[in-house]
Amino acid sequence: MKITILPEEDEEKHEREKMTESAMENAEYELVPPDGGWGWLVLAGSMLVNILIPGTIKSFGVLFVEFLETFNASPATAAWIPALCYFLYSSL
Repeated sequence: MKITILPEEDEEKHEREKMTESAMENAEYELVPPDGGWGWLVLAGSMLVNILIPGTIKSFGVLFVEFLETFNASPATAAWIPALCYFLYSSL
């Protein structure tokens, strides 16, 4: 059996390392998301867009008559509304 005697400085360093290791084992970690927590809001926003926009486009036939009467527009002019909406939705 080999016994090594450490100089006083090495013993202190060794003690500090042992203390930091035990402190690391007992430490509680705070988990921080990499995006700062905005991921859920992005998910909610994208879900709203993907639910509301296609529903609006598909039900535009019901709203078309109201647009014609409200804005006193021709059918060709009012048809630009769903066309632009669908174009912008497709470009996402």
